[in-house]
Amino acid sequence: MRTIVSYKEIDRLQLIFTFDDHSEKKIDLTPYVNSEVFGFLKDKEASYAIKNEKYHLEWYPFDADLSADTLWHIGV
Repeated sequence: MRTIVSYKEIDRLQLIFTFDDHSEKKIDLTPYVNSEVFGFLKDKEASYAIKNEKYHLEWYPFDADLSADTLWHIGV
């Protein structure tokens, strides 16, 4: 199971991750904004905090999260 070492938010929908296997991946969350869980990302006024929980990334207070493995697989 991978873990997230660090991430950098480029904008609301684009993030760059470094994983424990030393890989670096860019993730585009655009395909997720129409989902019920990540719909808040469409609202530019929505306030949230992102927390690196190592095995997943969580968006507070929305309780939205993506696992490190999922982020690794969807990243380029």
